[in-house]
Amino acid sequence: MKKFTIVCLISFIWGGCMNTSENEKNKIIQEIQALEKRAFQPNSTFDLTLADSLIKKYSVFASNYTNDSLAAEYTFKQAEIFVAKRSYKSAIQTLEKLKKDFPDFKKNPESAFMIAFIYDEHLKLKDKASVAYQNMANDYPDHPLAENALIQKENLKYSNQELIEMFKNKAPLNQ
Repeated sequence: MKKFTIVCLISFIWGGCMNTSENEKNKIIQEIQALEKRAFQPNSTFDLTLADSLIKKYSVFASNYTNDSLAAEYTFKQAEIFVAKRSYKSAIQTLEKLKKDFPDFKKNPESAFMIAFIYDEHLKLKDKASVAYQNMANDYPDHPLAENALIQKENLKYSNQELIEMFKNKAPLNQ
């Protein structure tokens, strides 16, 4: 009888812990959804405080619930907010972590392209952008963005003015 009571007690405690963990997870999800609703209202201005709160909540969720499918999605959204905040190095670090921690995530091709684009357009690091565009095309050759990555890489050798002139003249870019 004593053993039965102990087993029941352990089961009750274990079940309570599992329930608490699930409740905490659901609470974080609800908090994230509420913050997203406030942050992404149509015609609203970008609120840095709200963005920082979302970044923290996304990070907490991804760290605590790595096996949940939302962890990868929240990490991706975290990177998007870093871009919106113009925290480009943090965005790149987050996207690289995403690929490492969630190698099968469906948005990894977009993440790879985004890294290249950040190097190209925001940080103006053409050498790193070139490597990143090529890596994206090599890693995801069947993805629709692979061709765009190679075109972007090719366009890196031209100034904006040269690209405008070529577009006006409809000259091929591969001369």
